[in-house]
Amino acid sequence: DDWNYWWTYLSEHISEATSFGFAQRALLNTANPSQPNNVGNAQASAPANGGGTDSLLTGGNEFLHGQTYGAAIDNLGNADCETGQRGYPLKLNYFDSLHRNLATDSHTPGDQGPTFAGRARVPAGETYSRNPQTGPQLPYNPTNP
Repeated sequence: DDWNYWWTYLSEHISEATSFGFAQRALLNTANPSQPNNVGNAQASAPANGGGTDSLLTGGNEFLHGQTYGAAIDNLGNADCETGQRGYPLKLNYFDSLHRNLATDSHTPGDQGPTFAGRARVPAGETYSRNPQTGPQLPYNPTNP
């Protein structure tokens, strides 16, 4: 899978259709100026959580996607490649008392499956753990263990 990981985003990079085939997609990236705490704000005081006006010219709202410790397997040893296949959930933040549209929970609900050439589960006889065994530990989330 290393070869595939290396070239994963190349298809999007050269996806601008032209009359000759395809060209390198080079776009000017700007932040929505009407949204507070966006990626273009040098002095953001909180995570990006929408709040601006969507516009074709300035773009849509940003939301923090900060899911740490993406798992490779679930608690039963089934493939759960969260880092490579979870997409962008809009609201996944069990511990946020403000209930913002952030994605900060470590695990995406459900199994995301294996990588292209990955195994469906941990081979028999091998030990495994979904969460890191040393270092800082994640708080227990009863809705998504």
